[in-house]
Amino acid sequence: MGNIDANMLVQLMGDLGSLGFILYLVHRTTTHTIPRLADAYIVAEERLRQDFKEMLQIQRHDFTDALERERQILTDQTERICIAIRDLSK
Repeated sequence: MGNIDANMLVQLMGDLGSLGFILYLVHRTTTHTIPRLADAYIVAEERLRQDFKEMLQIQRHDFTDALERERQILTDQTERICIAIRDLSK
């Protein structure tokens, strides 16, 4: 009977050690790893959002500049056509 008790004691200590290690990993993951990863994700997400805002603002500016140049070209062409029509009707 003493042999069985010794084996059970060794088995129980081994199980408690494994359980303690697993509990440590669970505690470490929930208190350190997950919050760190969540914070890194939030920072990266904010950086991407800011980059997108800047890129969108640049694209809007380029688009309005292109429209302004096109409007100016079309206005100049219309003025030339009006002058040409006026010269032809004289």
